[in-house]
Formats: sequence, structure tokens, C-alpha cells
Amino acid sequence: MRLQSFLHGYLMNFKSEIFIKLVSILVFVFSLSCKTTKNYSEYSELTGFENGKVSRNEVVGFAESNLAMVSGKIVNNNDEPIVLAEIQISNTLKKRKLIWQADFNGQYQINLEPGIYNFSYSLAGMDTIKLNNLELQKGELREIDISLGKAGTLTHYLIER
Repeated sequence: MRLQSFLHGYLMNFKSEIFIKLVSILVFVFSLSCKTTKNYSEYSELTGFENGKVSRNEVVGFAESNLAMVSGKIVNNNDEPIVLAEIQISNTLKKRKLIWQADFNGQYQINLEPGIYNFSYSLAGMDTIKLNNLELQKGELREIDISLGKAGTLTHYLIER
């Protein structure tokens, strides 16, 4: 009632028929949207999702170096290389983050100072694989191979009651 009396008083100050029609259309649309949302329930579904995995994570040797070397290959679930996949590396003690990319064959090689690191492997539209608290020793040669799955599709439904 208050809205109607407010609009009636407000509209009396304007003689334009276009303005009156516009306001009446807006009120109709607003009342229609209020009614329709009550008649529907929401449902969301994730489809097409494929889990990725760590295929290999092992120390393959040691070298005469003050740095640790991490290398490997990033592929999809069909063993095809993922070009320019992103590798985020954060040092848990130094609060420092590096971003690296795989090459056109899905391979990467990174030299890091000894320490404890978190690795995150990802690409838009693909699953993200995380390795946390990975301790790298001086001169360590570690190979980490990753298989990334599809991220999937989230579909949102409105179901009439």
C-alpha cells in the first residue's frame, strides 16, 4: 500500500504518459519476478570431471650442487603433453612464491634452494594437483610427473515445483 500511494503521489507530478507506462512496466516486472522465484527450486550438478594424479614423485639421484633440481612431465589423462601448464611453487619458510611453466612437450626443470615447498600444477579448464610440504635436500634430483584431468562443467538448474 505504501508503495502504491508513493507512486501515485509521485506520478501526479509528472504528466508524461511514457513515464507512467515505464513505471507501471517496472512494477509489473518486479511483482512477476517475486512470484516466480517462489515457484522454483535450485539444483547444481558437476559433470565431466576427471581426477588428476601424481604419476611419479621420487628422488632419482644426487649431484654436486648447492641447489635441488625438480623436473618432470605434465600430461592429461590420455598421456598427451599439456603445453604451458603452470607450476606455482611456494617456500613455506621464506613466504616466497615462484611461477613456472612447462614447455611445449609438457616438460619442466626447476632449480631451487634446499627447503620445504608447496607445488601446485594447473591449467585453465583442467584439474589442479597440489603437493604440500615437499622437502628438497641440497643436490637432490627429484622427478615429479603429473597427470591433470578435466575440470568439468558446473550446470545450474531451476526446477519448477
